[in-house]
Amino acid sequence: MAFQMNLPTTEGAARKLLADLDAPAALRAHAEITLGIAKKLLRSLERRVERAVFDRDLVYAGCLLHDVGKIFVPYELCRPGVAHESAGYIMLLREGADELLASMCHGHRWFGGLGSSSLERQLVAIVSAMATGRRNKRVESELLMALGQRGIAADGQLRVAFTALTNHDLPDAPPTPPRPSVLPR
Repeated sequence: MAFQMNLPTTEGAARKLLADLDAPAALRAHAEITLGIAKKLLRSLERRVERAVFDRDLVYAGCLLHDVGKIFVPYELCRPGVAHESAGYIMLLREGADELLASMCHGHRWFGGLGSSSLERQLVAIVSAMATGRRNKRVESELLMALGQRGIAADGQLRVAFTALTNHDLPDAPPTPPRPSVLPR
């Protein structure tokens, strides 16, 4: 397969790659949940902040492809792990993806530090955590600082959006099974 992805990246191209790779249903479902959260967050942000600063197409494709490496590391579909990150990064680069898009596969193992990553990559890391019912407050803070450096005061507005999405506005997120307080004997 010679899938060539040229920026601006599109949702359609990312979905086509997932289909061409025969991505498992669970991976496609997580990708769609992540994408749905990103769309809601960006719409919320646009209502609260005067100018858009994100490349929407890149964010959307990143949401769909950030876990693509799980196709090659299938045991990480049902348990935590980071091996899929490098697998996805390498595969996307080999398929002609832009380095920035490929780097979104490393979202779980955040290479933090203000200015060390694009706003789009930070946003994908944030919504990926939200898709599993968590928040990555460190990355949220770094995103807010990066926006501030660009003259965009969005602190309160984004925190409201992050909280709303995490607390009660996740699109069709699968329920998280309760963790037993005592292991069965």
